[in-house]
Amino acid sequence: MLAGMILANLGGSMFYPFFAILLKQLGFEVDSIGLYFTIASIFPLLFQVIGGWVSDRIGRLRSIAFGSVAGALSWVGILLAPSMALPIVWFLASDALGAMTRSLVGPSFDAFVADQSGEESRGRIFAVVHMIFMVVGIAGPPLGGMIVERFGFPSLIRAGAGLYWSATVLRVIMARRAAAVPTPAAATRGPGTGLQGLADRRGERFPIIIGCLAIAGSVALFAFGRGIVAYAFAYAIFGASGGCFGPAMQSLITKVVPQRLRGLAFGFLSTSLGAFSFFAPAVGGLLWKRFFPTLPFLVSGAICGLAAIPVYLKYRVPPKTAASAASRGGATRTNDSAAGD
Repeated sequence: MLAGMILANLGGSMFYPFFAILLKQLGFEVDSIGLYFTIASIFPLLFQVIGGWVSDRIGRLRSIAFGSVAGALSWVGILLAPSMALPIVWFLASDALGAMTRSLVGPSFDAFVADQSGEESRGRIFAVVHMIFMVVGIAGPPLGGMIVERFGFPSLIRAGAGLYWSATVLRVIMARRAAAVPTPAAATRGPGTGLQGLADRRGERFPIIIGCLAIAGSVALFAFGRGIVAYAFAYAIFGASGGCFGPAMQSLITKVVPQRLRGLAFGFLSTSLGAFSFFAPAVGGLLWKRFFPTLPFLVSGAICGLAAIPVYLKYRVPPKTAASAASRGGATRTNDSAAGD
């Protein structure tokens, strides 16, 4: 499971940090690029809830395999787009397939991790998974930058596509084997990492608050900093904030959602986030162009900092509620094969 996710995310982390630069080279202006990302965000809104429902119906690993096939096809569109008369159409078609991929893979992967971990160690398990993805995120952009500088964007696209296609083959094999071999029972213990010992022992609210405040600080440092050292430090804080925020949020969700509905829950929440942030790329592009370039960063940082207030007031899970939610999930679907049936 993790090997396939690493390959797929490495390909994406190599390419997508430079995607806006590619659009710029193809003749798009900043406000047009922002509008493009707003249009592209329509597709996840359409597919996220459906993807979560499919995950609950056919099983986590099968859903991931189907999503990976769509993702493999999306890279074909990226490969062909720069040489086409209307590259924007090809990129949007690729984004539509990519949205199907994220809608099937994302909720399924989160639900799979929750299904295979005990409640008392779930924060740590999510933290380990996020830590692995962060390593991929660290390695991908520098590697992609070197490929672009030395060989150009076509080579970068081919490298990203090759990694993703390898991940697709691995996931399809994994899903076929899972149909015949049950996955292990849910874990009760997991390794600890960083501030997640905090989520499992003190609850998820405080890591989420720390993450919100750290995101605001990193954005402010990025907006007002000068030089590569300040930017690198800002990204380091941003990465640490994600390590605090993401696993704790996922752990909190799994404690209040029955196991049989976890895929649908993750898909619905992703759709909700997409709905709230739907116009953000276009607004950011307009703020950049009509006022000054740091304004989009300052606005987003202020919003993240203010988000800590409702988190502090409302993000509390009473122990009885968590226990009853876990019991409602039932013990009949403890592995992916059972869910696939």
